[in-house]
Amino acid sequence: MSNQTLKQSNSTANEVGSDAPGYTSELGERISSIISDIGSLKEAAAKVPCKPEQLAKWRDGKARMPLYAATNLCSAVNGSLDELVYGPEAKGKRVFVAFNYDKLLEAMMLIEELQEQNSLVFEPRDKAEMILRTYKSFTDSG
Repeated sequence: MSNQTLKQSNSTANEVGSDAPGYTSELGERISSIISDIGSLKEAAAKVPCKPEQLAKWRDGKARMPLYAATNLCSAVNGSLDELVYGPEAKGKRVFVAFNYDKLLEAMMLIEELQEQNSLVFEPRDKAEMILRTYKSFTDSG
């Protein structure tokens, strides 16, 4: 994927005019970039495989792209799903996608207890970051 034409998406909400949940114009731009790297809409659709009209719908946010299509499209340009979804900054980084529910609950309870015992008030984002760091410390240590 061309890093010059890829942009990072910070939003997961639908954009106005989009029928596909989670679609952003940045995602559409990254799909367009892959199509350009392959050569044409028709050539890119052959790699998926799908009809060019369907690929255009995914690119334009008129339909949700299935996982198999995104995987095949990324593979055609030696790209990753992380890059497609999150942008070029995701290249080479491990993107957190799976979790251990029990460990996450344990981390949440620990932060809640810390807050309660010390009469602390955290901003929601700060609290979420603390929970994530605590969760990672649990899972990194085995």
